[in-house]
Amino acid sequence: MEGRAGAGDSVPPQRFHHPARRFRAAQRFHPARRFRPARRRPHPLRSRLSPPRRRLGRMAATRRSAGLLLFRTTGTGGERDVEVLIGHMGGPFWAGREAAAWSVPKGEYDPEEDPAAAARREFEEELGLPVPEGVWLPLGEARQRSGKTVTVWAVEAELDVAAVVPGTFTMEWPRGSGVQREFPEMDRFAWCTPEQAAERLIAGQRVFVTRLRERVREEGSGSPEA
Repeated sequence: MEGRAGAGDSVPPQRFHHPARRFRAAQRFHPARRFRPARRRPHPLRSRLSPPRRRLGRMAATRRSAGLLLFRTTGTGGERDVEVLIGHMGGPFWAGREAAAWSVPKGEYDPEEDPAAAARREFEEELGLPVPEGVWLPLGEARQRSGKTVTVWAVEAELDVAAVVPGTFTMEWPRGSGVQREFPEMDRFAWCTPEQAAERLIAGQRVFVTRLRERVREEGSGSPEA
């Protein structure tokens, strides 16, 4: 027989759980919780480097623009060069700016629209004049810093900038004032040499002048053919 524990014997203390703790323990091992998938925590490096999914959705839909660059040739033979017609972007944001504030007449179009038709429409809207007759020379595409893809054609033609009647747009200005004001889409146009255009055009469009100049110089004489 085992004897009774004496005063010097060590007896483990009895643990008494509060009813609320027993209830939480039962909930932890409840059958319904056993099949609940664990919440996955994102990897700290992945969450820092990966863009949010909503941004990926926006990036999937690429914005596209189409434009028309008028040009005229100067010089003869291997010394042939070009002058291009570009416009200064209108509105308060571009007011007082010259460098990287000019653009080829262009505009956005929907995926189902023909880009050449969009280029013609935008030219007529921004200058208020019909597109001059001439051969359309494709200058390809270029991706701007904003992510927009621009497609441009060139047409050799003369145009008097004094005859331009620019299209307009309406916006709230000053911001938060509730006052709607009208601004020209392009407030002035000018014929520029390639060097002048390189200073004035926004960076993503300068490549079109370079491509046009190279093509005209390669052909040497006569009107370029598509």
